[in-house]
Amino acid sequence: MPTRAGPKRKRRNYSSRSINRAKLERKRSPTPMHEIFEFVERSTRVRSVMRLALPILALLTLITQAQAQSREVIGQTGLLGEWELTATVTARTADGLTEFVGPMTMKHVGICTQDGPEEKTGELRLHMSESQSRVTATLLIEGAECTFDGTRASSFEGLMNCSDRRSVPLTLWIK
Repeated sequence: MPTRAGPKRKRRNYSSRSINRAKLERKRSPTPMHEIFEFVERSTRVRSVMRLALPILALLTLITQAQAQSREVIGQTGLLGEWELTATVTARTADGLTEFVGPMTMKHVGICTQDGPEEKTGELRLHMSESQSRVTATLLIEGAECTFDGTRASSFEGLMNCSDRRSVPLTLWIK
C-alpha cells in the first residue's frame, strides 16, 4: 500500500453528539439578526411596562401637587413666646406669583391669662422665595395689618411689625 507523505489527517467524527454540540454552539453565538430580535423583544417589554407606569406616575404627581398646594403653619410670637399661631394656607397664583393664603388663629398661652386664653383671628398671607430660604408674610389680626420678614434656620425667624404696637419676635414653622 502506498503511503502518503506529510502530516496525518485527523479523521472527523460525525456522531450525533458532535452534531448536537455544534448546533448548541451556533445557538449561543449571537448573530446580528438574533441581537435585533432580542432588542425588539426587550423594547416591547419596556413599552408595556411604561404603558402601565405612566398613568401611575401621573396620578402620583397630581396627588403630590395637591398636597403641596395646602400647608400647615404653626408659630409663636411675643417677647416670651406667649402667643401661639396656627393657620392652614392654600396656594393662590396671581400675576405669576404664588402666595399662600388662609385663616389664622392666635391664642395667648402665657401664664398671666385670667378668664381663659385670649384668642384673636385673622388671615395669613405668605410669600416664599424661590430658594425657600426667606419668607415674607402679611398678618391681618382683627383688622390690624402686620408684616413679617423671616429667614430660614430650622424655622423662619424674624420680627413681626405692626403699625399700632412695637415689633415682636415671630417664629414660623411651615409644614
